[in-house]
Amino acid sequence: MFFDDNLMVDKAYGKALCRALIPLRVRWRCASSIELGYDQETVKLMAQAGCESVFIGLESINAKSLQESFKHQNIRQDYPQLIDVFHQNGIMINSSFVFGFDHDTKDVFAQTLEFAVAVKLASINFHILTPYPGTTLFRRFVAEGRILTYMWDKYDTAHVVFQPSQMSPEELQEGYYWIYKEFYSWPNILKRMPDGITQKPRFLSFNIGLKKMNKLWDFLIRRNMLSHAFRVYHKVDRILWQIGRWTRE
Repeated sequence: MFFDDNLMVDKAYGKALCRALIPLRVRWRCASSIELGYDQETVKLMAQAGCESVFIGLESINAKSLQESFKHQNIRQDYPQLIDVFHQNGIMINSSFVFGFDHDTKDVFAQTLEFAVAVKLASINFHILTPYPGTTLFRRFVAEGRILTYMWDKYDTAHVVFQPSQMSPEELQEGYYWIYKEFYSWPNILKRMPDGITQKPRFLSFNIGLKKMNKLWDFLIRRNMLSHAFRVYHKVDRILWQIGRWTRE
């Protein structure tokens, strides 16, 4: 995993890195901007170098919310078209969305779910807008009297700690729980299933293994069996990955 926030922002460096990785036959993941989808040559080279998934912070499907968060590189982008560039090259997209911007209404949850399932995002981390102390957003909310609690353990992007502009705190919290449940429901997992055989094990391991089997993980951890389970998974995953590479080559 490359932990650079935007590994391919320097295209010359990114392409050189990919060419160096190709003979190593390793698998890797990284983070990037959605704009990378315009550079089909680089995306194809990433796939040839072993890139299996890319994290892209889409953040919102609401253009006004993107402006509010200064996510200018996402505004007016054709999300479905750009996402498809990665999928055509066998690269899954993991993403994140934030709810609670001043331009978000309670309809944003259903609209986001419909979009995310339609474009087959492999996974999503959902977040509630959180005004961290010391930020401009926090100072503005304090000035507007919109901070609901100063219990810092609630400032974890999973709890509502401020008064939203166009919905109630309860609607924001319930919407957050609802979209997590619906996105990782069995019907929507199956709808989002990638086409390639090499992608399916990693897709299922996250969507089912990590999101649907918490009791099993607790059992394996308590009995010190986690490493054994991962060894079996990686052996199967590697076999399928090699089959996929032979097919592409």
